[in-house]
Amino acid sequence: MKMEAWEHEFEQAFRLCNLEYRPMYSAIALQKLEQDKKLAVDMKIAMERYFWRRVCDRQPFGDTRRVADQFGRSLEENYGVEPGPFLDLAECYWTFQIEMRDVLPAYFETWLAQALIAVESELRTLFFPTPGPIAMPRRLRKSAQRTYLQQAAPDFPIERYLKENPMLRGWWG
Repeated sequence: MKMEAWEHEFEQAFRLCNLEYRPMYSAIALQKLEQDKKLAVDMKIAMERYFWRRVCDRQPFGDTRRVADQFGRSLEENYGVEPGPFLDLAECYWTFQIEMRDVLPAYFETWLAQALIAVESELRTLFFPTPGPIAMPRRLRKSAQRTYLQQAAPDFPIERYLKENPMLRGWWG
């Protein structure tokens, strides 16, 4: 995804949150990190809400074939899941990450890129962590995901997601 497309996504995100997206924001969003910090916070909040709207609407941020191209197999094969809330989240998350990386490092020091990075980092930490020597127990991760989703995505089928999430069922982590 090109930077102009991300600008359009942010404009949609601001509308979803009933925030005014002024034309000057496009210029500020592409400036280096020396401007209004309130805008940065608004951008992060708006994109996070927009992300969850797209999950609920089953609208990935790009072509899911790019995920298979990058990782060697589809999300269905990787996680061993059928269509449902977990796959909807995984498709949105992984396409978001891949599309975000298209604009990095060229725009790394811009407000827009930092908002994208902040959203991706928060989602990765809670929903798609990498294995390591210190891992949150599944019971705590499940509780944390439920609490987060109740706040961030109340329209999302939370209980079905938690039941179908393979990373909470025990094959991972």
